[in-house]
Amino acid sequence: AAAAIYAGALLTNEKVTQTAVGDVADISVVTIRNRYRDLIEIEGETQAP
Repeated sequence: AAAAIYAGALLTNEKVTQTAVGDVADISVVTIRNRYRDLIEIEGETQAP
């Protein structure tokens, strides 16, 4: 969920850091970063022709 919040913030041009999201969600920035990459990878696969 934290990675989705971080991704949504980026998509809406909100200035938020992985650290800020991690602090609120009580999760590490490494986990956010890895799950964010997973989300981006999945999104790329669903848009491929």
